[in-house]
Amino acid sequence: MPGKGKNIWHQVHVQDLSELYLLLGEAAVSGGGKATWNEQGYYLAENGSFVWGDVFKQITKIAHKKGFIPSDECPGLEASELNSITSYGAPRWGTNSRGVSQRGKILLGWKPVQRGLMEELPDIVEGEAKALGLIQGHAVKVTQ
Repeated sequence: MPGKGKNIWHQVHVQDLSELYLLLGEAAVSGGGKATWNEQGYYLAENGSFVWGDVFKQITKIAHKKGFIPSDECPGLEASELNSITSYGAPRWGTNSRGVSQRGKILLGWKPVQRGLMEELPDIVEGEAKALGLIQGHAVKVTQ
């Protein structure tokens, strides 16, 4: 977790994002439609915000409950520690990125409907555990 984990980002599910792209594409092929273009054509896609510390703590709780890690403690790390884990770790996880989707919603009627990040975390943790070989998928179980 970056520092105290208080930094905030906005979220959008990739399927909701693709719906916004589709609406923009449809507007473009119909001569512009209700969409704004040029300097006014910047479209943010978001479905609320999250606090990174909450995400890291929830991942830790899920992983511990499933037995993937020995503790549910989630320590805060300094920028140098984050950068040692992965390149640009501090700016990836330790910054704020906030925005509000207005043009897509107002001009194009876009409405995000998919699950938010916190609802996705159990599936994400399980997928990562499978990728790391911590649990076996159905295909492996059947062949044993």
